Amino acid sequence: MSVLPDRPLIKICGLRDLDGAQATADVGADLIGFVFAPSKRQVTADDVRPIVDALTGEALPVGLFVDEPVDEINRVAKAAGLPLLQVHWRQNEEDLLALELPYMLVRRTEPNATYDTVAPDLERVLASQNPPVRVFVDSYHPGASGGTGVLADWDLAAQLARSFPVVLAGGLNPENVASAIETVEPVGVDVSSGVERDGVKAVDLIEAFVANARVAFDREIPKVETLG
Repeated sequence: MSVLPDRPLIKICGLRDLDGAQATADVGADLIGFVFAPSKRQVTADDVRPIVDALTGEALPVGLFVDEPVDEINRVAKAAGLPLLQVHWRQNEEDLLALELPYMLVRRTEPNATYDTVAPDLERVLASQNPPVRVFVDSYHPGASGGTGVLADWDLAAQLARSFPVVLAGGLNPENVASAIETVEPVGVDVSSGVERDGVKAVDLIEAFVANARVAFDREIPKVETLG
């Protein structure tokens, strides 16, 4: 049985406390992201475990990792009590085979990236013995791995979404998420800085993002391929 619900996904990333995480679950988000990579939103397993243990509702907690060794990812995820990972692309694809939990793979689209340069990478990992359950297409920023507010390449993301289970990330907010879903037709959307005020998660913005995304998904009804 899939760890993910069989519907378009709405993920809010960069939560750091129980109040924010519970409010995110209460307004209907599917995934609650905790950032373990170096970031102003970074948390530790000791921070996250009490949140995961106390969280109620159907939203799944997700641990976001970037360049950490796989054995560290597995250790931290276990200590934090996580059921799901979000892992950035790495040059050594063999590392992905050693992940012990279901994972979603982030592919940032570098400048001048095209379908023909990105699709073979995705085809390869999706055909592996430990494929990701979803693929995040995110924007590229030379100085940060995410949460920058920079828009992803929607045209490229739309091309990829015709062939792969794409979750769109990068620069989304309550005002543009409906247009993003209409343009890209992803199987999910992810937001962090777009639901913050002065660097702090705002429940009203999270609620607006979830509501606007859900309405747009209901209009588009994208096909969600069950991958695990």
